[in-house]
Amino acid sequence: MNPEVIGNDVPHSGHAAILVADDEEIVRYVVERALVADGHEVITAESGDHALAICKARTSPVHLAVIDVAMPGMNGFELFDCLHALWPKVRALFMTGYSAEEAFEKAGIIW
Repeated sequence: MNPEVIGNDVPHSGHAAILVADDEEIVRYVVERALVADGHEVITAESGDHALAICKARTSPVHLAVIDVAMPGMNGFELFDCLHALWPKVRALFMTGYSAEEAFEKAGIIW
């Protein structure tokens, strides 16, 4: 096994295509800067709908999606479902500034 790869062919260090979807510009900026510094290709989007549109236009897969749970419109879980339909091997890291209970409530999920 290639030591640069973990699990489903997701590059471990550098060279992964990573989507960062968050409605807060400063969060997108900070996460993007850290990932670019590690050598990754980073795609940013301010909403689930925007992220999905960008991803549908791509010719290559996204390996990892860093997604805000509670965004206006499409929530993070709905976005991941759409991304998973495009690329079954995509992985997600969900993030939120809310408590777990608040985040699920904002995403419309009964906790």
